[in-house]
Amino acid sequence: MFHVDEWASDHMWVSQGLYNHCPSPYLLQRTPFAKGPMRCLSQSHPCKRVVVMAASLLMKTQVAINWIGSMVHSSPANILALLPTREQALRLNFRIDKDFKATPALRGRLTTMERDFYSRSFEGGSLRVMPAASLICQSFAADYICGDNIDFWPVDVDQGIDLIEAAERCHETSILKPKFYFSGIPTRQSASRIESLFLVSDQRHYYLPCPHCRHMQTLEWERLHYSSDFQAVHYQCSGSACGASITEQHLGEMLLMGEWRSHSEGDGETVGFHLNALYAPSGCWGWARMAKQYERTKKSRANGDVWEMEMFYNYMLARSWGEARD
Repeated sequence: MFHVDEWASDHMWVSQGLYNHCPSPYLLQRTPFAKGPMRCLSQSHPCKRVVVMAASLLMKTQVAINWIGSMVHSSPANILALLPTREQALRLNFRIDKDFKATPALRGRLTTMERDFYSRSFEGGSLRVMPAASLICQSFAADYICGDNIDFWPVDVDQGIDLIEAAERCHETSILKPKFYFSGIPTRQSASRIESLFLVSDQRHYYLPCPHCRHMQTLEWERLHYSSDFQAVHYQCSGSACGASITEQHLGEMLLMGEWRSHSEGDGETVGFHLNALYAPSGCWGWARMAKQYERTKKSRANGDVWEMEMFYNYMLARSWGEARD
């Protein structure tokens, strides 16, 4: 039985995107933290539910595409992927098309069903990528369910339907062991769906070794320091006997030696992963860029506009927002 991360390393290609200007093999070493969620999405892993609460542009959608690709190639099933809106569902469909065309092992395997752009068929299975609100009107039989950006799914539905529960009920007619993947950025405290799922999980955080003392630690925004012109940016090691300055040039090596560690026992069914933008590899956000953005949001907040700070917490730090935040 294969592992999703190993399958992706052996077979998956990605089309032009954030880290590449032309189709190229999927490189797990660029984002080694993605191995954890993909390993848990493998059929051999005992968990029922995988939750990723991570910063914008960090692994969430690519993990989903890799998982879908592995099933289309090696483990046919009926797959349901749910997005907040019709437009986002169409965009994910388009991205899947591009990545599958770039991947020799997947090229030509998906066939669009007549008069239904949301649905594809492949040998032994099917793939539906559709807006989550579709569950209000009908249910869809599925073996595996993927829900992306769930904090932006509709909540004010007349029938009072919980769409997360409705998504999981789509598995009820399946004879296969359930596997659900939910991902997104958190929004408001106490209202965030992805945070609620993460809090009942085993709450995994990615620990990295200090390049100077080897102390294992998570990257926290409060330990990032920078000069007023943002030319000097460093992270201060949290090791009590170290406290050395770590520059971003060390990040790639640190990521390769990182490991996921649980902070909770959880409900026994759900594994959860949290990751902020400080972990983003070269070519994505960057520590200096984050520092500049944070200072801009501080000025806006001082002028009475908290929206930008809220977005920074959600999209960069992958933290929910409450008015007490500073």
